[in-house]
Amino acid sequence: MADHQHIRKREEYVVAGQLRSDRSDDGTLAIYTYTDSCVYGNAWDEITRNSRGHIFNLQTGECVAWVFPKFFNLGENAEVLSETFPWDRPYEIMEKMDGWLGVLYRHESKFKVATRGSFHSSGSVWATEYIQRFDLSCLPDAATLCFEIIAPEQRIILDYGAERRLVVLAAFNRTTGEEYSRSQVEEWARTIGLPVVPLLGRMSLEDLLRKQKELEKFEGFVIRFCDGRRVKVKTEWYLSIARLMANLTPIAVWEGMAGGKVPAEYLAGVPEELRPLAERYQVVLEGQYARVMLHIEEKVRPILERLGSNRPALGRYLDGRRQELGYLRTAAFLVLDGKAGKLDRMVKELIYPRGNHFVADTELLVAPGEGTVAG
Repeated sequence: MADHQHIRKREEYVVAGQLRSDRSDDGTLAIYTYTDSCVYGNAWDEITRNSRGHIFNLQTGECVAWVFPKFFNLGENAEVLSETFPWDRPYEIMEKMDGWLGVLYRHESKFKVATRGSFHSSGSVWATEYIQRFDLSCLPDAATLCFEIIAPEQRIILDYGAERRLVVLAAFNRTTGEEYSRSQVEEWARTIGLPVVPLLGRMSLEDLLRKQKELEKFEGFVIRFCDGRRVKVKTEWYLSIARLMANLTPIAVWEGMAGGKVPAEYLAGVPEELRPLAERYQVVLEGQYARVMLHIEEKVRPILERLGSNRPALGRYLDGRRQELGYLRTAAFLVLDGKAGKLDRMVKELIYPRGNHFVADTELLVAPGEGTVAG
């Protein structure tokens, strides 16, 4: 893959905000990875999928390290629905370890390790120093090893204690992009003296989904199919801890709302495994906000058209129907006076998730004459 076109395209994507890049200290190497904006916008193509720690020599155009393409959680999108995979053919199930991705590369006559998007992260610095303890001469020049970096400083959720290690996940040919077989990876790892990610026993899809619900203190599984595709299955325990750590609750999403919308910047900052849940919360809250605003428009506008030009008469009418109108009384004055900001705040307060539970529409959308509207 000695082709400057790979680099030019990625640099264009960096400018567009779909990728970010880091440079080696001497400026000759570039590493690329996708951005939160890419994930949020679902901007996946051949370039963004294959920018997950891929490293190129800026001077020669050579691919220095080729890594996993981006792969998704089971059911995350139409591409990874369970029925799209060949479950009737052989597949490998590996433990999904909870560390940082490490990428082996060769530079300045030595082996080094980058993390997914950086030559200079704490994980890169530690792993580069650590890998010097091992003899990697058995590796062909074209081979890129991919690691899980396990160390206290790189802890995400699972606590591996004080242990520090590099666990081999897979290997790719940097000149062709092809993946080496599991048996070849195991042979190299055994010769070098590094552990390999555990290969678990065969399980059916039903077994996996049951384990997903039952297992605790375990991140999940990676399934590699015979056609080379991978998919992740994370345990419900792990996702529940991730939600807490990300403070992903209905109230947290409500707090991020502005003008009846959950900003794209907020959603882009949510960890990608949790984004479907954040988007479900978004749909509920934005839908409630829009329905309350429409309810106000439909119920208040006729009153204002009839009495809006006579404020004393309007006041007497509304004051005489406080119980019946509920929040519509306040809304009528805010609409009449053009106080859009206060109306926005009032509606947002109405849809506040009480006890982190969404308000029922039956509490929000009670019309005059139908009973009390919660205010």
